[in-house]
Amino acid sequence: KCATAILVQYSQKGKERYWYIMHRGDPGRTPNIAKYRPDAENNFFLEQYVDPPLESESHTLIAMTTSRNRPAAIIKSIPKKKNPYYAWRKSTIDRERMVPLLIEYYDKQGELKKNVTFTSEQRFSIWYWDTARFENLENGSITKIKTTDIRINIGLHERDFQPGALSRLTGR
Repeated sequence: KCATAILVQYSQKGKERYWYIMHRGDPGRTPNIAKYRPDAENNFFLEQYVDPPLESESHTLIAMTTSRNRPAAIIKSIPKKKNPYYAWRKSTIDRERMVPLLIEYYDKQGELKKNVTFTSEQRFSIWYWDTARFENLENGSITKIKTTDIRINIGLHERDFQPGALSRLTGR
């Protein structure tokens, strides 16, 4: 039953479709990945939590601190629209590397319901999170995601980063 979703395909005319790989390696495509996801991931939908648009929340700096021996900022984010997934979240961000260390999700009563912890790695002079551990504290389920391959600027030439590159692309 368990599979890994590897690609989400969106269409203006139809519903989204997911390409997946079963644990045995068999590929497939489905409009409903929930029946193939591990239960832990079904309890913590990534699209509901990861990278909400910046303007969809209000943000307040709570404190400057240290976390895991790193200088960190703690930020409280409150959704501007009614959000059934969380009432607010608290993010601990590495101030030098600008990567998340921990994100906690709270309900309206202020009770911690879910959290995500991150480890980070540097490649190509860029810091990014390489492992994320998603924990649903309501039912104890855990999902871990590991980045196994990262590629930067594939197929881009150095000339694309010169001052005149934009005018070449737009014709202006």
